Amino acid sequence: MPKVRRDTFLDRGPEVMDFLREQTPTRFAWVPEYADYLPEQPGGRVRGRSVEPVPMDASFLDDELGRLTKPYTKAPANLIVTQADFRKISPGLRTLRGPVTMVRVLVKRIISGLRRQRMYAMGNAIVIGLRQGLIDHGVDVHYGTPPVGLVTEEGRVVGVSVMRDGVRSTIRATRGVILGSGGFESNRELREKFLPQPTDASWTTGAASNTGGGHEAGIAIGAATDLMDDARVGTDDPAAQRTVVLLGRAQPAGLDHRQRRRPAVHERGAALRRGHQGDLRGPCDGAQRRTRLGW
Repeated sequence: MPKVRRDTFLDRGPEVMDFLREQTPTRFAWVPEYADYLPEQPGGRVRGRSVEPVPMDASFLDDELGRLTKPYTKAPANLIVTQADFRKISPGLRTLRGPVTMVRVLVKRIISGLRRQRMYAMGNAIVIGLRQGLIDHGVDVHYGTPPVGLVTEEGRVVGVSVMRDGVRSTIRATRGVILGSGGFESNRELREKFLPQPTDASWTTGAASNTGGGHEAGIAIGAATDLMDDARVGTDDPAAQRTVVLLGRAQPAGLDHRQRRRPAVHERGAALRRGHQGDLRGPCDGAQRRTRLGW
C-alpha cells in the first residue's frame, strides 16, 4: 500500500473515531495483550493497540433486529464474550483467569436478562450504534433496494439507479454518492478476476450480501480501482466449516498447522504474508476485504 495512504489512515483515523463518539452511541475499548500483526517490526507492540466496540443493547431496534447479520460465532442470547474476554478464556482451566472470566461473563448474562436487554458485541455492536445514530439524525434507510448503476451527467456522478419493489428508480444526490457497499467476497466473477487462484465464493466468512455491487457500478463508468488483489486472509479450522482460526494474535506463541504436508504457520502475521502470496487456499479466506475504489 502506498505510503501516502498509510499516512492518511494514521493522520485522519482519529477524526473518524471522534466523529463516531460525537454522533453515535458507539464506544470502543482497548483489547490488552492482543498483539499487533507484526509486533517484531519497528513500532510494533506485543501488547497490541487493537480496540473493540463496547457491547450494545439492541432492544430499541424492535423488528429491525432481525436485519442484523448473524454473529460470526454462535452463542446463547446475551452471552457476550469480547475479544479481551476470549483471550483469557481460550486457555481453559490452565490459568485462573479463564474460569474467573467465564463466571463474570455468565453473571453479566444473568443481569442483562433480568433487565430485559438484548446485548450484542463485536461487529453487531458497531452496526447497532451506527443505526441509532442514523435514527437520532433522521437519516432514511431503504432496505431491499439494490443498486443497478450510477447516474452521471457531464462527467459527474449525480445519483444512483436502484431497484425497489421490482421498479427501477433514480435517487439523485446534491453533494455526491458514497459507495459503502462492502467487499466482493461473495462474487465469483470478481474473485476469479482479482484474487489468487484457485478461489471460490464459499471460501469466506464475510457477509453473503458482499457481492461487489459498488465495485461493479464504479467500474462500469470507468472508475479507477486499487488493492483489488488484497484481502484479510487467515487459516481455517478443518473441523468447522467456514471458520477462520482467530487465536493467532491472542496467543502469539501458537502455530497454525495444516495437514497434507502443508507447513505450519507461526503467528498471525506469517499467515497474512502467506495469504498475500496465495499460499492459504483452504475453505476460508478472511471476512474483511480491503479494497479501494476512487475516481
